[in-house]
This record gives sequence, C-alpha cells and structure tokens, in this order.
Amino acid sequence: MPMDVKVPPAKVARVVERFRHHLYRLHQRSAPPQAVMFELATGAWVAQAVQVAAELGIADALKDGPLRLEDLAARVGADPDALRRLMRALIGRGIFRQHRDGRYDLTALANTLRSDEPFSMRGWMRIIGSP
Repeated sequence: MPMDVKVPPAKVARVVERFRHHLYRLHQRSAPPQAVMFELATGAWVAQAVQVAAELGIADALKDGPLRLEDLAARVGADPDALRRLMRALIGRGIFRQHRDGRYDLTALANTLRSDEPFSMRGWMRIIGSP
C-alpha cells in the first residue's frame, strides 16, 4: 500500500461507521417517509450520474486545475448544457464543486474518479452505474 494513503485504525473506522449509521437512522426518523423513500429510489440515478462522470473522464480533465464549463465540455466531448446539469447533480452530492467564478473543480470524492490515482474507483463506477 502506498505510504501517502491514510487508513484509519479498524477501531476508529468502526466507531465512525456506527456514528454514521445512527445519523442516517435519525435522518430516516425525522424526515417524511415519502422523502426518505424518494432518496432510496433515486440512488440509482446518483450511481448513473457518477458513471457518466467516470465515462467522460471529468476528474481527469480537472486534475490540472479548475475549468470553466465550456472548456470542460470541450475537453470531455460533452454538450455544455447537459454537462452543466450533470455537474449540478454531482455537486449536490459533494462529488465536484463549483467556485464562485463558475469554474468546476475536484473534491476528495472526485479525486477517486481519476484514472491516475493509486486506488481509483473510476473503473468500478463505470461498471456499477452502467445499465
């Protein structure tokens, strides 16, 4: 395993996972049941959106720095309007971010979609979100 990858101790990971589980259960109990069911039902849409981002290579296109929509669309060969909608959906899930000047950028989650990352999830996401 490369030295720059930080893996928490198993005990810490279990505590964090338990905490996340309880937060999720609290969310389920406090939100209207229809809203929770809607989130569950649209989970496939999120996977498909991530799959499209992986397929287009958006994270690779942004690895050298933030880009304006038109530049990003040209780099990945996408329709700018469709790419704007895709990015808006992925930003809402914390996968990419948008600067105040409108340029799109990577987050820690987006970095996992880069093909040059040691533990890249790009190939996996291309499979998971595909039909």
